[in-house]
Amino acid sequence: MSRKVIAELENISKYYYIGKNIVVKALEDISLKIYSRDILIIMGPSGSGKSTLMNILGTLDRPSKGRIIIEGTDVTDLSEKELYKFRLKNIGFVFQFFNLIGTLTALENVMLPMILLGNLDEETARIKASELLKIVGMSDKLNSRPSQLSGGQQQRVAIARAIANDPPLVLMDEPTGNVDMASEAVILKLIKILNKYLGITFVIVTHNPEVSLIGTRMISIRSGRLFESDKVPTIDLEKALDERKILELQLEFFEREIVSLKKLLGKGLITFDDYKAELSKIRERLEMIKGALGELK
Repeated sequence: MSRKVIAELENISKYYYIGKNIVVKALEDISLKIYSRDILIIMGPSGSGKSTLMNILGTLDRPSKGRIIIEGTDVTDLSEKELYKFRLKNIGFVFQFFNLIGTLTALENVMLPMILLGNLDEETARIKASELLKIVGMSDKLNSRPSQLSGGQQQRVAIARAIANDPPLVLMDEPTGNVDMASEAVILKLIKILNKYLGITFVIVTHNPEVSLIGTRMISIRSGRLFESDKVPTIDLEKALDERKILELQLEFFEREIVSLKKLLGKGLITFDDYKAELSKIRERLEMIKGALGELK
């Protein structure tokens, strides 16, 4: 059975013009399909085009040539206003330096994308943010500001924020670049769990070969061109996090999401069609998690 394509780059090129006669070709005729449930690792040296590729895939920059299609929508020519809304709903971002807002608590940082999207009221967003922070192991730091957290803790808050609006695609730029080895293991295990049980697709840019070991696909980029490897080794992360505990927390989270959906429908904040679509997605995940819990017994 063919896998669903989450995002596709079609013949993407990106040129930077320096002066009259100097052209820097950051990307040259790149085509790439990203499939549902991928953990796609992109590796390459500085200046190879990794950041440019991620910025274009994240709709933060526009290509000089080619098309960008995400979740069936051609976003290449959307206006900045349309792209802003599209990103909030469909793309999560995790950065090397966390990019948390220093004046906000961990809870408020995770609430922010939900408030900006505008689909949830503040109280519902607060409850959901609290549950997401519990899933990433940060329930005891809800009211802490970034300056009060370690690098690993900040990155877990950033991951919770990235998945706050349930995006199908999460882009990560060196997610373990500013954390210690113990935190690196926890973050990598968390990515594996979110991918396996929530079906989130990840694209990760990294220099770190240990990060590449969790990938389902690996692509090298050199001088703006892609080279894919079919063989990606695996890493044992079983001791990094208690998988059963994370699954049980996710089970509770989605059961509460069903209750929240019914309230939103009752208040007229979502349509019945949207309610049915979201309910179907949640029930599918619940069945997946229950089955996984059964296998762990």
